[in-house]
Amino acid sequence: MDAALRGVLVADTRWGVAVARDQDGQVVEVAWPHGYFARRDDGVSLYDEAGRLVGRAGDRVSLGGGYIEAAWLVCPGLAPVQSQPA
Repeated sequence: MDAALRGVLVADTRWGVAVARDQDGQVVEVAWPHGYFARRDDGVSLYDEAGRLVGRAGDRVSLGGGYIEAAWLVCPGLAPVQSQPA
């Protein structure tokens, strides 16, 4: 595991919500914990398994986890999104 992915939440056609990395802007696909889902409303929003809003496209985040193949795997059991409007 790599520890943390830092960047900005962005809409992604395959994963719903991905992260544009701070260091280079590359969009990283994210494997969210079981039960997380994205919804298109005023942009794209990310919800946890209980349906609570945890982030929106444009929010700056830090996600604990690591790469598995080409996607970032968010560690289950952690608060996966600490969002702040960018």
